[in-house]
Parts: sequence; C-alpha cells; structure tokens
Amino acid sequence: NDIMPLLVFFFFQAEDGIRDAQESRGLGDVYKRQSLNQHNMIEEIPPEILAKEEAERRLREEKRQKEKEEQMRKLEQDRLAEEKRREEERVRRIEEEKRKKKLEEEWKKLGSDVIQPLPPVPPSFVLSLIHIS
Repeated sequence: NDIMPLLVFFFFQAEDGIRDAQESRGLGDVYKRQSLNQHNMIEEIPPEILAKEEAERRLREEKRQKEKEEQMRKLEQDRLAEEKRREEERVRRIEEEKRKKKLEEEWKKLGSDVIQPLPPVPPSFVLSLIHIS
C-alpha cells in the first residue's frame, strides 16, 4: 500500500480583476470621492472646505465657458474673413470682365488689327528712280 502524496495549488485572480469594468468618469471624480470619503470617515466636511471647493468648481466652469466663447468668436472671425475674401474676389472678377469688355470695344472702334497689303508699285516708278540716280 503505497500512498502517493498529492500537492494541489489553487490560483485565484485578484479581487480587482473579478469586478466588472466600469466606464471611467475621469480622475476628478475619483479624487472628489476620495476626499469626501476621507472626510466622512473622520467627521463632516467643514463648510470652509465645501465653500472653497465650490468656488474652485465655479472658477473652472467660468474658465471653460470663456474658452468656449473665445473659440466661437475666433470661428466667427474666420468665417467673416473668408466671406470678405470671397466677396473681394467676386468684385475683382467683375472689374476684370468690365475692363476686358472696354478694351474689346476700343479695339473695335480702331478697326481691324490685320495689316492690309499695300498696292503694288508701278514698274514705271521703279525705272524712273533708277534712271534718276
């Protein structure tokens, strides 16, 4: 009767790995929750701390709002600048067309730009020139 020793090892996943994944809400929520939990364990949160945190929250919100308004102003300025550029380009094209039409009318008034051939020189004239010299 031989008895064989049997060793069995069990490995369990850590507690954090067993939990279901939660969508992250950002570090701000974690820190706020920790702050509140730490204060609640010891005592109620003093009103000065609550007021300070509320003031900081308001300042962050005001800063975000100002940044958003500045971004909207910048977008509006860019849009207006593009609109102005397009209008200037349109006016330039119209002026160019007017200038071309005026130039064509002036050419029509001057007549044909084709050089007309000169009539032939009579042979008697050529001979008389030779004779004179």
